[in-house]
Formats: sequence, structure tokens, C-alpha cells
Amino acid sequence: MNLVALFPEALKLLDSYDGEGVSVSHMADHVRRMLGRIPTLQTSEVVPPKVREMVQGRLGQELEVVVLLHNLDRTASAFELFVLSMEERDELVRKGSTPLLEDTDFTEEERKEIMTAVLEHSKLDGTDDSLLLKLLRFLDRWDRFSMSGILGMPMSYSYAGLYPKKGAFAARSTREADIESGGYCVSHVWRRVVEWIQMMPDEWMRELARPEIEHALFTLRWFAEEIAADPGTEDVGVEAMLREALGEHYAKFPPQKLVPV
Repeated sequence: MNLVALFPEALKLLDSYDGEGVSVSHMADHVRRMLGRIPTLQTSEVVPPKVREMVQGRLGQELEVVVLLHNLDRTASAFELFVLSMEERDELVRKGSTPLLEDTDFTEEERKEIMTAVLEHSKLDGTDDSLLLKLLRFLDRWDRFSMSGILGMPMSYSYAGLYPKKGAFAARSTREADIESGGYCVSHVWRRVVEWIQMMPDEWMRELARPEIEHALFTLRWFAEEIAADPGTEDVGVEAMLREALGEHYAKFPPQKLVPV
């Protein structure tokens, strides 16, 4: 699918995501990796046939555009390029459009669905969410379990070192606003990432992302072993955190034996 033909401003918008002030986990590489996973949704037998067929068609075009737009609010330069002001965000959902979509062939209904997904994707899942919004959130979360995602999240939110001396994985708020306020270590940010596994609304999504999830959890447990080996630390608590964050899915991702180093 030719994204530039579908969406003429694609390259300009991608460039803006690498602009000044954009956090590492929301830069253009994150968007490109999400776009690169869409073909898997179109071909994998893990994906329900109806969903796979829809992503092969018009929904796939909408999904490409919504992935491209989903970090629009993460950079002031992108918003200033294409929207009048940050205050317009609520109005965009109501109007179902933005200057970005004026040169596309999407219908008014499709434009509204696209902008709703863009502006709602960072919120908690809802029972009335469109399939487009569900798939956007899934692609976003799926990428967080890639090695780039594993590195990018802590680089964006960790300001207090790798881990504290006590309770490296102790419960803390995982609200983005709280994490951004400071005082969080890399080990604290991990909880936010792990919670996304449980938040995936459909089991097929966890199965499709299983290879990346298993690698990420292996890396997390390896990190926890190193913390525990530090004689200055206590009460690491990684498995307790995983049981709580994964909930009913904890048993599906048991510890894997680490290779001695």
C-alpha cells in the first residue's frame, strides 16, 4: 500500500516526529515499526478471519493513516503544522476532520472514526471502541515489547536511575502523568509496560504478540536477577509485580531458565 499516495502529508508528518522535544518512545521509528506490523494482521492465521479480511481492505488503509497520526499530540511542531491549536483537539472528534485529511478520499464517517481513534487511543479500553481503535492500541502496545520499545520507554520516562535500593518493582501509579512527574526508575516503568499485556482486549492479540512478550519478560526477569545480585538492594519483588500486572495471564508466561553468563 502506498501510504504517500493515500496520505500526501505522510513524509512531512513523519519528519516532525523526529523534531525537538519529542520523547524517544514516540519518535518516527516507533510509527514505522507499527506500520511494518500491519501486513502481519493481514496474513497471520492467528488473526480472526473476519478481522484479517477487513484489514486487507478499506480498514487497512484507515489503519495505516491512524497509525501515522496517532502521535500527533506528542510534538508541538506536528500539531502546529497541521492544526490551528492544541485547544482544537476536542473539536476534532466532534467535526470528524482535520486539515490533514482534506486531501484524502476518506468519507466523512471514516474521517471521524480516524480522528476519534487518534484522540482516544491513549485512554483505557471501552466496550464501544471501534475495531480501528482496538487495532491501533494493539499495534502501539505490541511495539512496546520489541527491543526498541523496551529501550525507548525507560529512556522517555525514567529520571531516577535504573532501580532503587529497596522495592525495585514495588507498586506505583502507572498513570503517564504520574510517571512524567519524575522520581521513577527504569524498574518502575516496566510495570506500565507489563500491564498492557493484560489490557489487550482479545486473546488472539496476546498470541500474535507472544514472541515479543516472551522476549521482553525474559529480559525483565534477567534485569531483576541482576538487581537481586546487587548487595545493596532488597525486596526486588519482580514476580509479585508480574502476578499483579498480568493477572489471569501470569501462568501463560512462566519464568524461563536464564543462560549462565
